[in-house]
Amino acid sequence: MERLNHYVKAIASIFKDEKDRYEAHRKAAPVLKEMGADKEVLFDVFRKNLSDPNFINKPRHYPTIAFEIFQDENVGISGNCFMPLPDRSTDLSFQSIHHHGKLLLTTVAAFGPGYESIVFKKGYAINKQEQTANMEIEKQYQFGPGNLEFVDSDQPHVVFFPKEASITFAMWAYARTNATTQTLKNNVLIKKFKEPIRKALKALGLLDKAGVNLVENFDFYPEKKQIRVLKNRINFEEGSNENFLTNVFYVLQRAGFNDMTFLQSLKQKFPQHNALHGLIDRFVAGTPIKDEFYDFHKNVKYVNLTKQDILNAFN
Repeated sequence: MERLNHYVKAIASIFKDEKDRYEAHRKAAPVLKEMGADKEVLFDVFRKNLSDPNFINKPRHYPTIAFEIFQDENVGISGNCFMPLPDRSTDLSFQSIHHHGKLLLTTVAAFGPGYESIVFKKGYAINKQEQTANMEIEKQYQFGPGNLEFVDSDQPHVVFFPKEASITFAMWAYARTNATTQTLKNNVLIKKFKEPIRKALKALGLLDKAGVNLVENFDFYPEKKQIRVLKNRINFEEGSNENFLTNVFYVLQRAGFNDMTFLQSLKQKFPQHNALHGLIDRFVAGTPIKDEFYDFHKNVKYVNLTKQDILNAFN
């Protein structure tokens, strides 16, 4: 984990010392870009997550595969693998038009061909009566190998399914620092009851002071030449753990991961996990592992949007 730890420590140090979060993102961006270009870092991320029982036993509850990398009170770093559709088409979004509230995001393309994205301008207005949003497109672009992108707080964007599995490293931080709140956010008990706490803070009018995201009016969709507000986020149906792991091992093969000694050691670490053992045996034998997709991850109304439907709302 030496390479991964090197970059994580460098980024964490920048965010610890620089309280202006925009400036911290600017200073840390070159480190993140270098991290994304280092393939051994990607392999370290695989090892870190495959060693975690929570990851190994996770169900497939999202079209993407998330890899945890680092989290403290100042910054979070994660890996995200955007999986392709079965027919490899690239004109469908994996999620609705959305923003991340008070979070700032810098992301780098670390592996794969990447994906197409549309970013919208900040400062859009919401008509609460009509439940529409007056948005403008800032840019439409291909996010590919080595590319680095910053997405501001409350800035809507949409990502389309890639042609092939594509991994990004993402760096997250709240736009404003609040040390007490950040410490609480990392508390396990607070995380468990975060939704009731959000609602209580909202009722008291303290959400903004606490620097807490309320996932409301975060999502949008096109309809008849308009962008409409999706007040509450729609969650995906949950798939199986075996489906999740099959796709993880598909990604390992695509990325050229070849630490067979490490993979064999997972059998001792997780002696009762037969599905994992079977995937390890197939991987070590060089048997191709195919990606698996659920139809309920691609046919969700208001979530899976066609590129043309989005663009038509602006023409």
